[in-house]
Amino acid sequence: MTDIIELIDQAIGCHWCGGPLGDSPSPDFCCEVHQRLWAASRVQVTPEADVLRAALARAREQEAERRLEAAAVVLRGAAPVWRQLVEGVAQAFASLVPTVNAMAECLQHAGLARPAPPTDPKMRALHLRRHRNTGPDHRPRPPRTIHARGTR
Repeated sequence: MTDIIELIDQAIGCHWCGGPLGDSPSPDFCCEVHQRLWAASRVQVTPEADVLRAALARAREQEAERRLEAAAVVLRGAAPVWRQLVEGVAQAFASLVPTVNAMAECLQHAGLARPAPPTDPKMRALHLRRHRNTGPDHRPRPPRTIHARGTR
């Protein structure tokens, strides 16, 4: 019978926070502060603010340590993958540089750049006439003065 009770106690953990008991001298609580808080809650006595702050701080520290430990394990496992990924991207970039340079050179010689304006005076005048103001229509200016008798 005692074996079953011991197994249940190990599965339950701390009665206050539910965390593991660890190396606590108490078989029911992970620390003395949690034992005091549990006892105070059973008697309906409000615990001191300092005790409550200490318990919350310790619980937060334990939670942060647990999360950081899990993140560290994940990052340690992902480091080789990231290293391979960075090396692969660097190799791909190095192989693309000559290709991009060759494409840029082809585009420069393909005549896709704007043509220079003609040097012949007649062709230049024709060019300027064709490419003159292509912006929005000119809006008429309002009158400088308003007529005293109205606008009719």
